[in-house]
Amino acid sequence: MPKLFRIFKYIPGTQNRFFKKLILVFFILGLIAVIFLTIFVAEYKDFNDVIKAKVPKLSWLAESYNLLDVLYFYSYFQETKLPKYEIIIEEENLKVLNENLPDISEITLSEEYKKNSVPAILKYNGEDFEVKVRYRGDSQVHWAYPKKSWRVELTNKTMEDKGLINGMESFNLIIGGDRSLVTEQLSYYRSKKLGLAVPHSEFVDLEINGKYQGAYWLLETWDKTFLEKNKVASDINLYGENVERYEQKNIFASTDRWTKYTSDEMALFDNFAEVEQLLYLLEIPDEEFYEKISELVDLDSFYKWNTITLLVGGDGQKYSNNIRMYFDNTQGKFNFIPWDISQVERPELYDAYVSPIIDRILSNPRFLQERNNYLWDYVKNEENLEDDLKYYDELFGKVKISFHKDHLKLYSNLFFDRQVSNRRKLLIEQVENIKNKLSEAKVSVEARIDTDFNSSRRVVADLNFLTQNFNSLNIKKISFRWDEPGSFKLYDDTNNNGIWDDKDQLVGNFKRDNKWHEIDLNKEIFARRDYDDYKKFKQDKFYQENFFNPVNIIITPYRLFIVSQVPKFVPENFKFKIENSLTGKEADLTKRFIDLATFANFEDIFKNREQFILDNPIFKLNEEGIVLQTGIYQINKDIIIPKNTSLTIQVGTILNFASSTSMVSYSPVNISGTKNNPIIFTAQDKNRPWGVLGLTSGADGSIINYAIFEHGSDDYINGIYFSGMVSSYFAKTAIDNSTFQYAQADDGLNIKNSSSTISNSFFHRNSADGLDLDFSNSRVENNRFIGNGNDGLDLSSHQPFILNNYIEGSGDKGISIGEDSKAIIINNLMKDNKIGIEIKDLSEPQVINCTIIGNEIGINSYQKKAIFGGGHGKVYNSVIWANDEQITFDNKSTISINQTDVEGGYEGNGNLNLDPKFADDFKTQNSQMRINLDYLKQYLEILPKELFMGIY
Repeated sequence: MPKLFRIFKYIPGTQNRFFKKLILVFFILGLIAVIFLTIFVAEYKDFNDVIKAKVPKLSWLAESYNLLDVLYFYSYFQETKLPKYEIIIEEENLKVLNENLPDISEITLSEEYKKNSVPAILKYNGEDFEVKVRYRGDSQVHWAYPKKSWRVELTNKTMEDKGLINGMESFNLIIGGDRSLVTEQLSYYRSKKLGLAVPHSEFVDLEINGKYQGAYWLLETWDKTFLEKNKVASDINLYGENVERYEQKNIFASTDRWTKYTSDEMALFDNFAEVEQLLYLLEIPDEEFYEKISELVDLDSFYKWNTITLLVGGDGQKYSNNIRMYFDNTQGKFNFIPWDISQVERPELYDAYVSPIIDRILSNPRFLQERNNYLWDYVKNEENLEDDLKYYDELFGKVKISFHKDHLKLYSNLFFDRQVSNRRKLLIEQVENIKNKLSEAKVSVEARIDTDFNSSRRVVADLNFLTQNFNSLNIKKISFRWDEPGSFKLYDDTNNNGIWDDKDQLVGNFKRDNKWHEIDLNKEIFARRDYDDYKKFKQDKFYQENFFNPVNIIITPYRLFIVSQVPKFVPENFKFKIENSLTGKEADLTKRFIDLATFANFEDIFKNREQFILDNPIFKLNEEGIVLQTGIYQINKDIIIPKNTSLTIQVGTILNFASSTSMVSYSPVNISGTKNNPIIFTAQDKNRPWGVLGLTSGADGSIINYAIFEHGSDDYINGIYFSGMVSSYFAKTAIDNSTFQYAQADDGLNIKNSSSTISNSFFHRNSADGLDLDFSNSRVENNRFIGNGNDGLDLSSHQPFILNNYIEGSGDKGISIGEDSKAIIINNLMKDNKIGIEIKDLSEPQVINCTIIGNEIGINSYQKKAIFGGGHGKVYNSVIWANDEQITFDNKSTISINQTDVEGGYEGNGNLNLDPKFADDFKTQNSQMRINLDYLKQYLEILPKELFMGIY
């Protein structure tokens, strides 16, 4: 007994011979089931090739796929639905064909073999035809296996002979499934709908000497009958690749890689001039090629041909083979014929490197868009896909029995059914992918606005449209709001040089509707493809390395210029109506506005002193640097003092600035007048403020003394926003005895990121803040702030020292302290402001010997910005009196009051509620308000020996 069955003796009841046999049967059936299931899974999951590669010993398993066809046993009892062709060939002749086949290691059938046809009888539709037959096909799958592809040629080839089969004098019988199963037949059906010439094709059953061979795809060969049936003159040249010469090489490299299937009988000799001319055009520069190609190639035929390919994602029409075209000598142009298209799964629609003729034509955006038009016209009509799927399903219904009964094919019935189903789904996905890709509409607009008008530049807006869409977009309308007088014209950058010049075409004039200006246009913009150098397209290596690689779509700019004479163009609400040119879908628009004035003076920073003097002849040079001598000057343009020098403005100089005109220095400045001869920065027209005096980090060590600054504003120069009429950023500056008044901006004086000194100066009736210190440890001493529109003094962050200042009549706060400031505030008078002192956002100032009187609120503390917290001030030795409200704060803030006289009283150490008995200078005269200096020892150097509450 075999060892395997010895275990049976240990199983009760198995010693009976019947049970032993029954178990053996179940074991064998189970083993068969496991093998069958393994084959099924391998076939269903396409694991056959993996098994052959990874486990060679199980190759027999992977090659046993036909065992699965037993599941389709019922098909052997069904009648097929295809036309029947039968070839009767003598065994001797069949032996000749088989013995002359090349070794299986050979790639293709030689041309010599193709000449060895043998006689046979073809039976079709109740008739017998004398034919010559041979095997055909350029790859091994057609002739190296039991099921082979055939070439059939009627012996009598005259056009008038009634013996033609369906109007054909010769045809191929191609193994079923070679051409993407049934998808190729669908592509021919689609081609006919588009009006392209295609050979006759259909699926048929084939018997050879009475033995059923299964389903074949019958395809008409290239001959004059094909041309005649497609209503094309038969005496013309029909071209394809010369198989003996191409060997996966670029057939567009030379004429010897082409062959003719039919010839122009009117030619004096075998003339290849048409191909030669096409190859010549493929070598000339782009612009010349684009102009001439339409006179040699019927572009409508090309677009339709390419559309058929993209509908199935095909890669068949390649650089080396499968391109079929005829030269219509009544038209003088090449026309294309779909052939061996194939179906390829693409995750999305894209153009790929395929062949020089395709790549060269589609490198022109206009030609590309015309191709897209054909593609969109097909996929947008849902009836087309419905009709295609109906044809596909009916075709599958006709052929499936023949495929199921075919025991010679190289795949199982399961594989066939699944592939037909998957390819049907793929057809739907490919149409959806095309629709989605062609419907994309995204565009960016970079609007470069010239807000600082220069009479040498009349372009007030340079509009740069950036597209990277598969399909073109259409700019339909541009509009903007502009309240001021003025007219505007729109120009196209016709020569694509990015500059408005006399070669650019006028698009039209903007029309004004109330405050809106708008123009209708029809500007089509295309995204170019990043095709490689066309000179490489003739090289065999280029396509061998790049075949079917996607061609990148590159961001492509298109420029339009808005031209006007308006002095300062600051439009509102720029609007653009941009649509997908195929679908009319409005584009997803990203707008970016760029103020050309921001860096208009950037290069001036780097000029040497001599270049600066040439540009600004009112200045002179001395040994130290640049000098502006005493005088009165009209400043009509921005002046940039370059780095690595210095500027001195002499006593008594008056600078009258034009509107929005500024001076910015990247070097130290010395602006020192005298009490009787101050230096004055003012406006030419007081109703049109000038810009700023801006000091940057290179101006560290600057001096401003006895200077008057008035009627200025703010400015944005070289990426720096100068918020004050005088702004010193990252530049330590000493300011003394100067006046800052009538500024029409955020600040009269703004100090950022530097420890400067501001003393003995006057801040008067500035529209917003008088002095703004940001991130500054500056010292502010002995200044007067009167009638400023917002804050007298605005402090943010760091630890500035505020001493002996008089602040009156501020529209908001006398002193505003925020953003974690640790300011020291000593001996300051805040009078008749809206709020005397405001403390916010984690600031912890010390307020010492200050008098806060006659304000709506004496001291207020609160959280303004959520990223911080409340304010927490400490007040010592001060007087808070005669305010509408003395002290207020929110629930996130605190105020510590000590040794301070507060009207109405206030909790704290040593606080009083006594009439301070102010003198005319608001110093207290109440002797009971004398204080202890022990805890103020750190400030004793600046405090008097005898100290009362309030200012001293």
